[in-house]
Amino acid sequence: GAKAHGCVLASAVADHGSVCHPGGRAVYNDATLYGAEAGSRVQVREPQGRWSVLAIPSVDSSQVAGPGGVAADNAGNLYVADTLNNRVQARDAQGRWSVLATYGAEPGQVEVPAGLAANNTGNPYVASFRDNR
Repeated sequence: GAKAHGCVLASAVADHGSVCHPGGRAVYNDATLYGAEAGSRVQVREPQGRWSVLAIPSVDSSQVAGPGGVAADNAGNLYVADTLNNRVQARDAQGRWSVLATYGAEPGQVEVPAGLAANNTGNPYVASFRDNR
């Protein structure tokens, strides 16, 4: 594809579909593609080919900083390893965001979450880099 600012463009629109520093990706069962860009944002590509941005860099809820991974379950929930904010977030099928895990070394907490997976019943599994779990 074309290049802009050192990024490969998946479409002619630099804001939607451009991919800089690709990180994790997940595919929902209807062929929706979710992608995390390390240090940047989370995008979605719908089966019809339309791109949109779901989250941009920020510490605010529903925003991300350095997303390291994404996962999707069969119910349409999206899970995001919000790496630089040291948290795991979820976005439900209606677009509502919630924080599932925050910074810490206790069970249910994360330190630099790096990767994610989700099973068919909506249970997320998180790889937490700094605390090796």
